[in-house]
Amino acid sequence: MTSDGFLTGIVLGDVARERLRQEEMKLAGRFMFTCAEEGLTNAEKLAVLVEEVGEVARDVLNQEDRHLCTHDVVSTPEKLREELIQVAAVAVAWAEALTPPGPLVSPAVRVDWTKLGKE
Repeated sequence: MTSDGFLTGIVLGDVARERLRQEEMKLAGRFMFTCAEEGLTNAEKLAVLVEEVGEVARDVLNQEDRHLCTHDVVSTPEKLREELIQVAAVAVAWAEALTPPGPLVSPAVRVDWTKLGKE
C-alpha cells in the first residue's frame, strides 16, 4: 500500500467493477447465481472461490516454471492480476451475502468503489 492509499483505491475500484461484471454476467444468463445470493450454500460458494484461487495457482505456475503445470499458456503479470481481482470479487460477493441488511456505515463515509482510481 502506498502511503496515500492511491494503489489500494485503484485495486478496490477494479474489484468493485469486477463485482458489477459478475452481476451483469448473471443477468445475461452466463450463470444462475453469484456468491452474493442465498441461492448457494457456503460449501458451494467455497467451491467457486477455490476454483478462482486455482486459476491464480495455474497462472503462478505458468509464470515461474511451465513444467509444473499442464497448460501450454504462459501467464503474464497482467493476467495474474486479473485473476487476483476475480478472487477478491468472489470473496466480496460472499461477504455481501453474510452482511446483514441495513446501514452498517453512516452515509457520510460511504464510498462509490467503482470510481476509485479513475479520478
